[in-house]
Amino acid sequence: MHIQESPLEICDNNIRIRVVNQKERQDPYELFNAMGCYMEAIQKFNTLVVHSVDPSVEYSFKFQKVEYSSIVSVVKEWSSHISNAFTGAVHATAIKEIEAVLKSNNEISSPKQIHDLSHTLEDQIRSNVPIASDVHPYVDPVKLAEVLELITRGNELLYEGERVEVHEGDNVVSFNTGFRSKVKASKMGLTKKEPYRGIDEVKVIRPCNFGRSQWEVKSTITGDTYCAHFDVKCDWLERYQSGKIPVVTAKHTLRIVVSYDKYIVDKKNIIKNAVISSVTVNTDPDGEQTTMNFQ
Repeated sequence: MHIQESPLEICDNNIRIRVVNQKERQDPYELFNAMGCYMEAIQKFNTLVVHSVDPSVEYSFKFQKVEYSSIVSVVKEWSSHISNAFTGAVHATAIKEIEAVLKSNNEISSPKQIHDLSHTLEDQIRSNVPIASDVHPYVDPVKLAEVLELITRGNELLYEGERVEVHEGDNVVSFNTGFRSKVKASKMGLTKKEPYRGIDEVKVIRPCNFGRSQWEVKSTITGDTYCAHFDVKCDWLERYQSGKIPVVTAKHTLRIVVSYDKYIVDKKNIIKNAVISSVTVNTDPDGEQTTMNFQ
């Protein structure tokens, strides 16, 4: 088997997708179809990373050129209202994370695997992209399924021994061309976003006794479990952590004013960006009623 190799000039600030193909390959149109799948997948994945933090941001690629070096496509990113530090982190995070997804999973066969991957990506974005401490990324599993479907389609068009590389500045990652996803995005259901601001009544599952990390709570009204930060203007947290307020136990219910984004995927609720702005502590009916209001 002969693989065609040619020198590749790395072009800074461009994302380059390179397919190294067999020499004098049959069905050459399949290479261009595969390249189209990879280009669309990379654009959608980068957009997914950006929109996990701010869905209002405009973000897209412009095609620049195709070079002779196997097939090399170069895409330039175009964006508005995004800092250079943010886009650089997005690029570096996106290509590394998509490589990790493909290497750690040779096959995706269930929607649950995609949901699990979306949660893993949220954690990685949180760690690697410069965002505010009260912003919690949300990776849409349906859109992630679309990306994996495109990569699968591209991989199926390659011959054995052919390979795919993605270059971003000095970063080079190789796709696992053996990767396959059997989950169709059309079978994942729609993702619906419902912003909410209002009253909730919650039980505390996991408090934070030091610092401003999230509290994990469960709503007694909706049954949803979610993590929430306290608004900096809400002094209840400081009073609680300094011992001025009794410890919250299983006998207490917090009546809170909270804002969050609820994502409904496959009839499941996922709550992100929850911020508590005021708290009232109530003791359950089997104990003495206590009310403490703090804005």
